[in-house]
Amino acid sequence: MATDAKPRRRPRAWAWLIALVLIATPVLYWAAFLRPPTAGAAGRQENQISELLHLPEDDARITDLDDLFTKNPEELVNREAHFERMRVLEIAGDGAFWIGAKPETRDRILVILCGPSASAPEQKERLTIRSGDAIEIRAVLRRFLGVAEARERWGLPGVDQAILAEQKLYLETDRASVRKLEPRSD
Repeated sequence: MATDAKPRRRPRAWAWLIALVLIATPVLYWAAFLRPPTAGAAGRQENQISELLHLPEDDARITDLDDLFTKNPEELVNREAHFERMRVLEIAGDGAFWIGAKPETRDRILVILCGPSASAPEQKERLTIRSGDAIEIRAVLRRFLGVAEARERWGLPGVDQAILAEQKLYLETDRASVRKLEPRSD
């Protein structure tokens, strides 16, 4: 008995692969480019310095200079600090200066500029800081090394040893995180 029935053909695997690619492409495009950012992504963008410096995300940023002198210094190490309208009290050396609220008090903290040199070709505008300037600064609090190691590492030629000995913390930042402010017209 002869059968004229044709054998049943199986769909080819490549046809299924093409169908899968055609369906997946718009979904992946939407996920990558059209979906609104989540709150987590926005939070990460705002806290870029913490990510770059590998700081814990749950620590609050220090914004009050008095916290540096009233709180336990060990709890403040590696925390981000952001101070607005801070006065440069004195230049300590090349890439180092003191900031504080009032020149007549001993409540001051050393700022160390690290990162690319101010004379590097990619530096568009040289940062020149003078005593009395008002600045905005974003930095990370670090444990002070001690007088001898600080002098060896950063120079600090004319800095009073008694003031250095009182330091428990210092601020470490790069030039891009320091912005000179215009004087107030009060």
